[in-house]
Amino acid sequence: MLAEIEKKIASLLADALAARTHLSVTQAPGPPAPDGDGEGIAVVSVAETTPNPLFNPEQFELQKNPTRRRRILPISFIAAIDFAIKAPNTPAGLASSRTLLLDDVALSSHF
Repeated sequence: MLAEIEKKIASLLADALAARTHLSVTQAPGPPAPDGDGEGIAVVSVAETTPNPLFNPEQFELQKNPTRRRRILPISFIAAIDFAIKAPNTPAGLASSRTLLLDDVALSSHF
């Protein structure tokens, strides 16, 4: 279940940032670093989960097709997005990459 939540968040973020052609959005664990100069990566992960303290063991969800009965555990979770960008080895490379990265973080935060 949590992996599916992580996958969905990554998919939604990738759609929201589709215009950011230098940036790839992936689900954790994802690649540790971008491959090429000027390329960025955002790795989405479920960083923390907390079960609801009022768990009711008598509460079930009934699914019709296929027929299933499942116990429900309400949770809260915190999603994390780790950003990285590989700066080109040019005089302005670090500054331009930093600007791109800060814009990526800002756009993600607004989304």
